[in-house]
Order: sequence, then structure tokens, then C-alpha cells
Amino acid sequence: MHGDIVTFKYWNTNGVSVAIVAVEGAVHDVGAYIGGDSNSKANQEDTFLRVIKFGAKLTKQEAFSMLPQLKDIMRVNSLRYRD
Repeated sequence: MHGDIVTFKYWNTNGVSVAIVAVEGAVHDVGAYIGGDSNSKANQEDTFLRVIKFGAKLTKQEAFSMLPQLKDIMRVNSLRYRD
């Protein structure tokens, strides 16, 4: 469903949250973004929302490299990568 998180990776080290988030788009596609949040009170959900809104868009190759499960998820769900 549009806006749903398909898969992710998340880290929080010393109050800095970093995430890679793949999210489903409006036309049965997926885009993946990387970013972080230095707000020490940010939780996983806050970080995901920030990354989706302000993160750097990953290329298809970068997304598959950083989220190896993404390729299978896309195949099973008939999704394409949004370049």
C-alpha cells in the first residue's frame, strides 16, 4: 500500500539514529532512502519518517546492496524500483 515501509535497516548509536528505508510508492513501485536524525529523543519511527521525507534517494544498485532482501520482496510483490 502506498507509503508502507517495505523493509529497512536501523541503527542508534550514542543518540544518533541512522536508517535505510524502502517505501512503496503510489504506482506499485519502491524507493529507498538513507538518512539520520541527531535528535537524541528520536525513536525508530521518528527516524523512519524523517528519512522518508528528507533522506537521500538510493539508486537501485545501492538499495539492493544495502537491503539485500529488497530484490526478493519486490519480485514476490511485483514491484519495480523507482529511479
